[in-house]
Amino acid sequence: MISRYLSIAAHARCLLFALLTLAGPGMADDSIFHMAELPVQASPDAGSRWNLAAGEQVVDFDIWPDRPVVVALVRGADGSHRVREWRIGGSDATTLLDVGADLVPASITVHPLGKKLFLGGRSAEQSVILAASAADGWQLQRIHASDKPLRRLLVSPRPFVARYDAASGQPQLSYRLVFAERQADGNYSTRSVLEQGGRDYQIIGPAARYTELDDVDVQPTRNDVASAVPAAFHPGGHILLWQDAKGCFHKLPYAGMNWGEAAPVAGKPCGGSLTVTPNGVGLLHWNKGQPGVQLITEQGRKSTPLAAQFRFAGTPSSVADGKGVVGLVDEGTGQGLVYVPVQVPLHDVVNAWMYLEGADDERRFGSDSGLFRRLPHEQLYQLYDSENYSCGGYDSTTPTRPYLVTSDIFWELIGAAYEGIFIVNESQRGMPAFWIFAETAAADLAARQPDSPWAKAFAAIVPLRDPTAVLQGESALIAAAKGKAVSLATGEEFDYGELLPRGHYASDPQRAAYFKAVHYLTELAARREDTASLRQASAATKATAQRWIATYQPFIAPSRAPLVWGDGAAVPAYARHALAAPQVFPLSWGFDNEVLLSSVYHADWPKDEQIVGADGGRLLPSGLDLAAALGSGAARALLAEEFRRYPRLEPVIDTVARRRPAKSGSGEDLYQAWLQLLATQWSDAVHTPATATFGRELWQRKRLQTGLASWATLRHATTLVNERIAAQCGEGGFEAIVLRPPRGYVEPDAEFFAASARLFEQIEKSLQGLGDIGVDDPNQLGADGQAQRDGIARRLQATAQQARLFEAMARKQLRGEALSEADYEAILLIARVAEHHLLVFKSLSNKDLALSNPDPMMKIADVAGDGPLLMAAVGRPLEWDQVVPYFGRRAIVKGSVYSYYEFSAPAPLQDAQWRKQVDKQARPPWIDALISDKGLSCPAKAPF
Repeated sequence: MISRYLSIAAHARCLLFALLTLAGPGMADDSIFHMAELPVQASPDAGSRWNLAAGEQVVDFDIWPDRPVVVALVRGADGSHRVREWRIGGSDATTLLDVGADLVPASITVHPLGKKLFLGGRSAEQSVILAASAADGWQLQRIHASDKPLRRLLVSPRPFVARYDAASGQPQLSYRLVFAERQADGNYSTRSVLEQGGRDYQIIGPAARYTELDDVDVQPTRNDVASAVPAAFHPGGHILLWQDAKGCFHKLPYAGMNWGEAAPVAGKPCGGSLTVTPNGVGLLHWNKGQPGVQLITEQGRKSTPLAAQFRFAGTPSSVADGKGVVGLVDEGTGQGLVYVPVQVPLHDVVNAWMYLEGADDERRFGSDSGLFRRLPHEQLYQLYDSENYSCGGYDSTTPTRPYLVTSDIFWELIGAAYEGIFIVNESQRGMPAFWIFAETAAADLAARQPDSPWAKAFAAIVPLRDPTAVLQGESALIAAAKGKAVSLATGEEFDYGELLPRGHYASDPQRAAYFKAVHYLTELAARREDTASLRQASAATKATAQRWIATYQPFIAPSRAPLVWGDGAAVPAYARHALAAPQVFPLSWGFDNEVLLSSVYHADWPKDEQIVGADGGRLLPSGLDLAAALGSGAARALLAEEFRRYPRLEPVIDTVARRRPAKSGSGEDLYQAWLQLLATQWSDAVHTPATATFGRELWQRKRLQTGLASWATLRHATTLVNERIAAQCGEGGFEAIVLRPPRGYVEPDAEFFAASARLFEQIEKSLQGLGDIGVDDPNQLGADGQAQRDGIARRLQATAQQARLFEAMARKQLRGEALSEADYEAILLIARVAEHHLLVFKSLSNKDLALSNPDPMMKIADVAGDGPLLMAAVGRPLEWDQVVPYFGRRAIVKGSVYSYYEFSAPAPLQDAQWRKQVDKQARPPWIDALISDKGLSCPAKAPF
């Protein structure tokens, strides 16, 4: 998809506002979701039986697709035939219609949409197929006749494009009836007609019975075999099972626009009958005289007996939700239909067959209702193009997995918007202001205290402004950013390796020089005791310092230290151990810093705050500490062993949690607002939908990982201006099939989507407060700069609207309400939001604001430590496959989520270094245990 946007940039060297003013993608007038999905009533948990009256016999039966009601074709003791309905669990049946004496019926099947059935039988000297529907008062109407015997009447689970309306050009859909026609030599031709009748053709069978149709551009595929009797359809509608002359079963796929090539069914079952479980995963093989049925799974490698307490007199049928089977029993004393609950894994998950790549996947979905899979992608949005086929869009003729809209998409957009505006503000206002300050301070200190370490330090950073300059002395050591050495400015050892540019600062020489200069000053100030001497600087120096610092204040939390250059913001109330030494820059001290600082060992702290165990002090914190302090019960559970190891850790986290700042409303900086949104993400007050299908433990761990990865993104963006804590210790076809459209789902975290919308609005408000980002003087408004700012503001507003749209969907789901066609369209097209908005926000980090391929999402930040460093990192995205409610049954949807890594390293890492090792890095065990070893085939492969 990115090629569309790159072409704009290539033709126009597009400035950001050129894309920001483009209209959003248009929606088609006709939704692919206009065909309603049948809600399915749950089948009983207990078995039951309907005993027929003396002399009555069941000729054939089927089960309605939306309710546990059997439709039985019954011959009475007097030879008359009736269609009767038995609601499973009841003791008797009601009559739906009487079959006239001129028809001898032999088979019955129901329509996939319910409220309609078909009968096959003999009338006079012909074989006939008749239809009856509730709309017509169950009056039988003939739709097909043949002079040859017919058997095994089926109806396709999905419709086909039978023709196009001449006036409107719109496709006319029809389900197809499939049956076997007996030839004079005893072999069979499997044929099909439309549900209204007509357009009869051979699907597979003897070559002599194949004839071409007159009114089509492309003929149906020839599949010549000696004999073929249809057995069953896969519930997806795209595979027909059939039986050869020897009684062995084969499969015939419908490849989008026409039939494909036949192949044996996995395991090569023969004899009896073969049907497909409603979840599409397994086969039910029945043989006369054998107990029950055999459930065949795992590509024919596994066979499991079901309902072995009965010997069925005919092919049993599955109820719609797969919870059990109904079979005919004939015990000599009379016939009866029995309902038998059976254990079919994921029985009611309608598309389970699309997600099971192995037995382990089946186990994970059964126990956890979901799993994660590794992805090779570099961006979250790439997964949301994975189900596109044909010309790059949705293809209704190919089995398609539905999408899951995750909170991670909006977290990534938040990160891109925050970081993009942060970078623009820093590049166009912060960096110029800093160099003015540095030059002013250097000249001022050279005049006031020429021999002081600070005068030498400022003199050393000024030459860094020109990355091409030949540097010497302290300036050269700073620029090299390697290892430890004695500083030529202070005479003390300094770790110049700390100055290695990280994050976006490594992408450009000017930004890298800025990082080194600023970090050098802040590191010196943190380690020296003479910073108070800088208070003697001139008013001009202080003014330039304050102007530089002011550019960052909307983005970062208050500092826990006083400022050299004048009165700064008050130390945050949650900061128990404020610093006394004044600093040259008010390094951000968010609530996360306080948590991380409090959860490691400090020798000079009060005893009740010392995190120490039998093996000594705790030297590095964990992101789990922050999550626990912000309300995550899942994080607390995962910290249980740490709590035992360090007895004071849990009470300390509890104490810090009570100091967590309340929301401060419009005056809240974006850093603290981000942390408040993390608290929403981790809140245990957010519950899963009112169903047992959504695995709570997996979802809570997913939410935990998502929040931690987002926090790593925040720390990555603010790596230069955030204080790091440390412990002390040290083509065309015949007929197009229309498969089930991919009705997706929204992660049911409505409060997150609502809060993220508010954060986008807060970012937009902060943007407006920065003045024109295109000029140095925020009081001047150039035309292009104004257009850029307004364009970014519109995109932020649009993203907030999208978040509210998905919030509304999440609330519908939590109330058990159905989503609208427009809702499903928005889910299907989520890639347009995830990619398009991300590209816009990511372009803000480019010097010319042009669109380009964004950097890979993998990023790393050092967040704690002063020796071994605690690294918090974002890796490649993971796929999240999750079982969700689906019209009375369940389905699996897939979405893209963050992956989070946490480990120690001896020195800082740049993003480029991290990306080289990310695929080898061990994941946190609490998430690794939920990851499948197999990726999904694309498109979904046949299960047998």
